[in-house]
Amino acid sequence: MCQTNGVEFITEIAVGLDGIVLANSKATKQYNFTTAQLLRAVAAEVANHGRIMKNTSVAWQDIDSALPDGEIELMGPPPSSGTYDAFVELIMEARCHGFSTIADLSHARRFGVCRNVRKDDAFVMGIKNDGLMIKWLQEHPNAFGILPFLLYQENDDIIAANSINGVSPTAENITNGRYALARPIYLYVKTKHVDAVRGLQKFLYEFTSEHAIGPDGYLAEKGFIPLDDQGHNSARDSALSLHPIAR
Repeated sequence: MCQTNGVEFITEIAVGLDGIVLANSKATKQYNFTTAQLLRAVAAEVANHGRIMKNTSVAWQDIDSALPDGEIELMGPPPSSGTYDAFVELIMEARCHGFSTIADLSHARRFGVCRNVRKDDAFVMGIKNDGLMIKWLQEHPNAFGILPFLLYQENDDIIAANSINGVSPTAENITNGRYALARPIYLYVKTKHVDAVRGLQKFLYEFTSEHAIGPDGYLAEKGFIPLDDQGHNSARDSALSLHPIAR
């Protein structure tokens, strides 16, 4: 479609990182979850003994004896949010394609299995207000919520974050790539527009400047987790060179 409309060259610039956390009330116990366990908790369908079956896990213990002794009670992000996109990409799709049973499905069927969340009492989805999310976790002490990293940081006196694959969600662990539930945030530019659109090159210089995407930059206040020095330099180089991404 891009080529049909004359868009032949696109530059991709990583300008920060995005992370999500599995949080619960600070007054209760925290655990170490794996991404595979989270997939088993939230997916509408799961691979079991070579078949795709409806997810019937009611308690965490149905998934693993090391998990909480109680019913699964999870709050997910609203589907219209970037947090939901990260949740689907990092928890569902990232683990889903690793099952041979799922890999053998048709593309359309695999797409549904790897993206559809359960629609029962175990999974509550769609709370759009940040304050209400925090309040819900306080009112449900045995529940867990999938939240943006920034929202967790702003409320870490009330809620706690659980480790994922043995790694705690800190800015450092997200920046160095150790934390599994994190991904880059990209800025995409139609390369030819840089010469055609007045001010676009200056915009790219500003967006990749130290006071924008650096550790103390204003984008960090908006939820961007800063890149390391190498990532920052790479972003600046991309804004200058405008090297197109490979097809």
